[in-house]
Amino acid sequence: MGTTTRDTYSYYVEQKALDVTDRPRKFLVAFAAVLEHGNYSSALDIYSRLSTKCGRCASACQLYEATQEERDIPCHRSELLLRVYRRYFTQSGILKARLTRGFILTDDYLDEMADEYYRCTACRRCKAFCPLGIDHGLVTHLARYLLSEIDVIPKALLRCRRSRTPVSFSRKNSRRSMA
Repeated sequence: MGTTTRDTYSYYVEQKALDVTDRPRKFLVAFAAVLEHGNYSSALDIYSRLSTKCGRCASACQLYEATQEERDIPCHRSELLLRVYRRYFTQSGILKARLTRGFILTDDYLDEMADEYYRCTACRRCKAFCPLGIDHGLVTHLARYLLSEIDVIPKALLRCRRSRTPVSFSRKNSRRSMA
């Protein structure tokens, strides 16, 4: 029994996402919509200018403490999305791309982003240890949302959706169970 492309991912990829060859374009369209209609623009602008990748946040990250892999350092993970932001949504990135053959968003880069962002627990402990106050959890949540917009979601969430497991409880039910 051979493995399909879908089996190679640690996260679930909808069949329609595998069939479509323009995932980077869809990702950028979703990113542009979030920047236009959301409150992320100012935060990402500041974070993209401040990002130093000093690694001080690594001491607070339980994932990094468990794996000791450089890819699990929060500031390195945030850099994946900030790199896309700098290249496609800042004037200097757009100008630099016209002058040189710089960074281009590809399917492989999106796969790397999915691997990295779905590994993170998004506990936000790293924010307290960042000397510049960068909220790596916020960047992680945004990246996960954008990935879900192109139908790339974790397998665990897919299982909840299929089994109809309730994600949250109503206030009425939670009070009754506490009594």
